[in-house]
Amino acid sequence: MKLGGRNAVVRELLPFASTSATVIIGANVEHVGRWGKPPIASFVASLDSSYAKYVARVAQQKAPGDVELLSRMLHELLLTFYQATSQIPQRVVYYRGGASQDQYFGVLQAEMKALRKAFKLLSADCKPRVTFIAVNKRHHLRAFPMNSSGENNVEPGTIIDTGVVDAHGFDFYLYGHKNDQGTTTPCHYTVLHDESALSAEDVHRLTFHLGFTLGRSTRSTSLVAPVYLARLAARRARCYMREVSDGPFKSKFDLAGPHDGIRNCMFFI
Repeated sequence: MKLGGRNAVVRELLPFASTSATVIIGANVEHVGRWGKPPIASFVASLDSSYAKYVARVAQQKAPGDVELLSRMLHELLLTFYQATSQIPQRVVYYRGGASQDQYFGVLQAEMKALRKAFKLLSADCKPRVTFIAVNKRHHLRAFPMNSSGENNVEPGTIIDTGVVDAHGFDFYLYGHKNDQGTTTPCHYTVLHDESALSAEDVHRLTFHLGFTLGRSTRSTSLVAPVYLARLAARRARCYMREVSDGPFKSKFDLAGPHDGIRNCMFFI
């Protein structure tokens, strides 16, 4: 990564980037699924107003919704943001991947509680407004342009927010990237909690523009960059996981973190 972690930035100013100290957080739980290995929880948080530079924290999740573990990881991210910007966050936009729709309520309850605890650990005055957005690519929706001129895939930036979405909720499908082969699959975003009363246009613009901030890609990505980075961090953490014997028929796994010298860099890219 060049320029301190920024290979490129979006030319157009992103929503509320200049009006308040905003942290973009990406969260994901990687289920390794083999040999009894525990899931890996990963978080990334933005450190700049262009939302291009991130710091990550990873840990074994021994129990689903472990509030103590999650709050400790989130507190470390918020503290790093404060040290980098000298600002207490006023707004948090939290993108959560790796959860199915039937898990949304439990995930929201546990991780909002962890966020509140992390805010208190940072400062008694830290009371940012939180927008919590679930991210899901595991669905069967496919769409095609009605008047295509040789191009059968939907153009990047297309939003579907009527007809096939929840009539009583705030969700949308976003085509964030251009597919060279096969049928493009949109990403499904569901706003589960919003204390900032953001307009649909602001959420759409922010989510689409974040697809251009991934440093390892020169084009937009199908998945919003913070969740993409959280997945990369979790997969990188597999390299730090070692098996510790616990008897002849049972194994334990120990997750060693990265060296302190690279801990706050984008080592997982």
